[in-house]
Amino acid sequence: MNFITDFTVLMPVHQRDNMDTHFEKAIISVFKNTLLPKETLILIDGPIDRFLRNKIFFYKNKFKYRIIKSKKKIGLVKILNRGINQCKSEWIIRADADDLNSYYRFEKLMNIKNKKFDLIGSNIIELDYLTNKILKKKVPLSHNKIIKFFKLRNPFNHMTVAFKTQLAKDCGGYPDIPMKEDYALWATMISKGAKVKNLNNNLVTVTAGVEMYKRRSGFDHIKSEISLQQHLVNCGLNNFFFATIILFIRVFFSILPYFIKSLLYKNFLRRN
Repeated sequence: MNFITDFTVLMPVHQRDNMDTHFEKAIISVFKNTLLPKETLILIDGPIDRFLRNKIFFYKNKFKYRIIKSKKKIGLVKILNRGINQCKSEWIIRADADDLNSYYRFEKLMNIKNKKFDLIGSNIIELDYLTNKILKKKVPLSHNKIIKFFKLRNPFNHMTVAFKTQLAKDCGGYPDIPMKEDYALWATMISKGAKVKNLNNNLVTVTAGVEMYKRRSGFDHIKSEISLQQHLVNCGLNNFFFATIILFIRVFFSILPYFIKSLLYKNFLRRN
């Protein structure tokens, strides 16, 4: 056997415009993979409209996944942690309800050669629906390069990762740092000795646009940045002086108008 087969796919879902269409494409891309999960958990965060509900239950009958639902919206951190606590498999693979997984994504992540690692991610392709540009977000590949990158930016694309279930539980799940919960969890994992890597493959295609840039704005985003930098220092992945510099840069970036953010992302933080 060349692949690890004991893995669960976690896919959180919440109400957004056109989510029923996005979900349909996303869930089909999960089950068209060359390697299928042992279990798939659909995590419904709060009320959803009948169009999305109908799609979720239609494909439940087709693909036989399990649904965990919160009646009220509790946020990504809490709904993901509920999912983690329900997982019995050795590995968890994250998937988003509005992204497309490549047909060989799970095969690449769950190659038996990766068994010695605890956290694995990959590059992504971003489709900017405002400009019709196709951009690539590359990440550092080796463990050492990832650790060096940690001070500056998140070295993992959240929607691409696979991680060991017991390690996530030992870390207490995702820390309650909204919009930065994944970055914070990776830091906790590494502080506990996790071995990490990224694959030099584009395993997920995501949709970018105005909403993505708006999520990186506002007072709540600034509060999350402060909590994140404190967390990185506590985990030994940054020092107070450098964390303060990075914080000021990130706060300045967060107050920029979204169209300026868009230009910076496309011209400096992404590749055509």
